[in-house]
Amino acid sequence: ITKTKISRKILDRLQNLITKANPKLELAGMATLQRMQPKVELKSHTDQHTDPSIRYATILYLNNNYTDGQLFFKNKPGIELVPNPGTLVVFPGNEEYEHGVRHVGEGPIRHVLVGFVKEKGFYEKNKY
Repeated sequence: ITKTKISRKILDRLQNLITKANPKLELAGMATLQRMQPKVELKSHTDQHTDPSIRYATILYLNNNYTDGQLFFKNKPGIELVPNPGTLVVFPGNEEYEHGVRHVGEGPIRHVLVGFVKEKGFYEKNKY
């Protein structure tokens, strides 16, 4: 996905925005296509739990014609999202924004591109 001209352009623009906002951050990914079949869910989790360099999670919605499959935030009751295609959702990767995806219903597959905004040089700075 990252080798196509349009994808490279989008990634470069996003990285430029991130660098302007905070030069200590970098875009990692946005090349992982997540397909969720009917009856599949994504359990509640935090992204920093698996990778402490993650500062923000990004989800680019490619379709919204699937049934159910809402993005939810465990610590933000009442917030459940099915954004329009082309919507980029960005949120902190910390415990306050623990999140998951409800079971997808019968019908079309849920498609999103996921990525992360990470702290540059995190692992080099945090060696034992």
